[in-house]
Amino acid sequence: MLIANEVWTDEWFCSLPQRLKLLYLYLLGNCSKCGVFELNMRRINFDLSNCNERVQPYTADEILKFAGKRIQPIGSNKAIIVKYIQFNWVRDKPLDPSRNPLHRGLANELAKYGLTFEAVDEMAKTIRTKWYEPSV
Repeated sequence: MLIANEVWTDEWFCSLPQRLKLLYLYLLGNCSKCGVFELNMRRINFDLSNCNERVQPYTADEILKFAGKRIQPIGSNKAIIVKYIQFNWVRDKPLDPSRNPLHRGLANELAKYGLTFEAVDEMAKTIRTKWYEPSV
């Protein structure tokens, strides 16, 4: 998975607290080729904990809210990074599962979760430009 250098200058990403930047990069690096990941909070907190200091644990609610709807729940224990496919797999040509085997594979994976390219595109239209700061 590639992470564009532009993420470091994106106003939304720059305004995140450091712990949420780390979380977002972790999720980008640990999702499927469609941007789907498991909301396994035990694993996420274990992987992102620092053994030398007490760190506030991440919650599923925090993950689903902080990203300005860039992350949407699918089912009870999974979520999707909605612009992941667009960023990683759409270049100069639109998604065409009928002609492109890679796009067909992406469509098949999305279908496992009851999603289509169109549904994910609709989710991407609701993205907020500011991050959500959960109340403590």
